[in-house]
Amino acid sequence: MAVLCTLVTFCTIGGFMFYSNLATPLKAYAIAKYYTMANGEWSNSSIWSTTSNTGPTCNCTPTCNISVPADIKHQITVTSCSNFTISGGVNVEVMSGGDLTVTVSGKFTISGGSNLHIAPGDTLIVNGNLEMSGTSTIDCDGYMVVYGNVKLSGGSTICGSGNGYYTGSMSGGSGWCFTGTLPIELVSFDAKSNGSKINLGWTTASEINNDYFTVERSANGKDFEIINTQPGAGNSTITLDYLYTDMNPLTGYNYYRLKQTDYDGKFTYSKIEYVNMKHSNKEITMYPNPVRCNEMLYIRHSESEGLSRLEVYSISGRKVFDKSLITQQDLIEIDFGNELPAGIYFVSIANSENKNIFQQKLIVK
Repeated sequence: MAVLCTLVTFCTIGGFMFYSNLATPLKAYAIAKYYTMANGEWSNSSIWSTTSNTGPTCNCTPTCNISVPADIKHQITVTSCSNFTISGGVNVEVMSGGDLTVTVSGKFTISGGSNLHIAPGDTLIVNGNLEMSGTSTIDCDGYMVVYGNVKLSGGSTICGSGNGYYTGSMSGGSGWCFTGTLPIELVSFDAKSNGSKINLGWTTASEINNDYFTVERSANGKDFEIINTQPGAGNSTITLDYLYTDMNPLTGYNYYRLKQTDYDGKFTYSKIEYVNMKHSNKEITMYPNPVRCNEMLYIRHSESEGLSRLEVYSISGRKVFDKSLITQQDLIEIDFGNELPAGIYFVSIANSENKNIFQQKLIVK
């Protein structure tokens, strides 16, 4: 009597589970999908869910090589990946108020027939080089700009009803459907410390329908506020230099970006520049950092009028701690109790005039 043996094999690839035997063809189970829950950094696990954009969070993180579908409905930045890849034929949607900013030292790659869709009113900013292959597509119905080179191969395309730009070189350009040019040719945008101040300068080689510039500043590289507005030249074919001095920079990291707005309201952003102001005229120090859960945090300062308020924000921008500082003491003790679980936070301190004079990253272990 012959004995029939069945060989069963299992493997998992990019979230799919495959199995096979002698009588059954390969089958694929549904792959998980990621949804953003809040603004933040791509590598922050607390901003992702596998159920919906309203949660609960899955405490999971898409890797620098994402091969699962994703819906992005928030302001998401990718700064922790030297190379960032969308692969495996998946669909990533930037939609309903979402923005995706990819900053890489290597390249941003879309491969294997994957698709990145940018909905009307939403944006994709690539600070680095973009490469696409394997019939992959970017459907841009919103706005995108690549501050670097674009390489298209294998029938890949970048098309849509929105606006697309690049500042470097183009290869395989038959798949690039946009014909417009950036409203300004920005030669440079720099931020440099000058004593207790920070000088910001930018140079344009040409301008087309350029209404005005806006200088924006951030303490964490994600949440920006306007600190200066300057008129543009309208239309120009000569080199023009612009200058603004931030007289009251934050203690710690100051992130800057330049926004250019056309007469018709369309706008573009520059690359982000930053300066670390380690000291100020009225020095504030915060220690220990990192701090352990249930350990006391100390704030030492030389602000003559005292400090009024301390606020702590999560990496996604949500306020998680708020304390009034009604004291003239130069050493302040902060007891978080059990309110701050382990993670990365940003501490903001205001003086007696409720002016924000200090912002710094805090790590809780």
